[in-house]
Amino acid sequence: MFDKKYLYIKTLYEEGNITKASDKLYLSQPALSAYLKRLENELGCTLFERAKTGLKITDAGLFYLDYLQKIKNLNDDLEIFLQKKDTKDFPNKINFGITPWVGAYVTSDISLKFAKIFPNIDLNFIEGEGFVLKELYENNKIDCFVSIDVISDYMDMKYTEKLELRDDLILVVAPKSILGNKYDVAMLTCKLDNPLKFDANEIKNKKIISGQNTQALHTCITKIIKNYKLHPKSFMHFRNINNILELVKSGQGITFIPKYYIKKGPKMNNCIFFTEDNELFHYRRMMFYRKDKYTDFYKQFGELILKDIFSNLS
Repeated sequence: MFDKKYLYIKTLYEEGNITKASDKLYLSQPALSAYLKRLENELGCTLFERAKTGLKITDAGLFYLDYLQKIKNLNDDLEIFLQKKDTKDFPNKINFGITPWVGAYVTSDISLKFAKIFPNIDLNFIEGEGFVLKELYENNKIDCFVSIDVISDYMDMKYTEKLELRDDLILVVAPKSILGNKYDVAMLTCKLDNPLKFDANEIKNKKIISGQNTQALHTCITKIIKNYKLHPKSFMHFRNINNILELVKSGQGITFIPKYYIKKGPKMNNCIFFTEDNELFHYRRMMFYRKDKYTDFYKQFGELILKDIFSNLS
């Protein structure tokens, strides 16, 4: 509840506009307005002044936001203090593999938090696509890495543990260009956190846009295509996630993409989101690490740092 208050008030302050803030938070505008009103009633003061030009934070609002920030910092410090372990049997350095797409959003956060919790260990990032990281790991070039669970289908898991960092695959469609006017009304209420039910019949023989063939995400999409017999009209591949989303937004095709990429990428205005409650759409991102003398360290790295950071992305 505390994290929610901090995030909502901070976003309202930064955006200065209830509509922009609700878009950024992936909430409906009425829901965010109602939440702010309830919070102000609970506190007994006005946090934001409403005007035609937008929202202006009050002195009470600034004081409250500063209070929330201080509490957040104290909570973070307390968590780190309580969870810090004896590191005498930990490595001096680790090589951590991360994919380019996810690395663009989390590398700095991982580095900063890692330095607080493990100040005496050197963290070295090595970037590569999922199957490239698999090869580096198997050749002892990296100690642990993050990719998706399909990688484990191609690995000898006798000597490897994995820690789940859950996400969901979302089908993104620009409906007017792909589905006609059928979903005009649904677009008004369809949000990323409230997607519509996936219907394979709607997207048969459409252009599908994906990542490179060497990326594990491509393997996930291929499984969906085969399972639902989509028979895509064409299959385009791009290395840059923003290129994929921009092309979809302009109606050049459709894509299946993990939820957090959509949240962190360009605004997908006038797009509609679909998903399905089955394993094909559960994007099971994993941290893979060795069963060796440093297993306890890898487990702490995953639990204390990666799980926390990835949970805030989705």
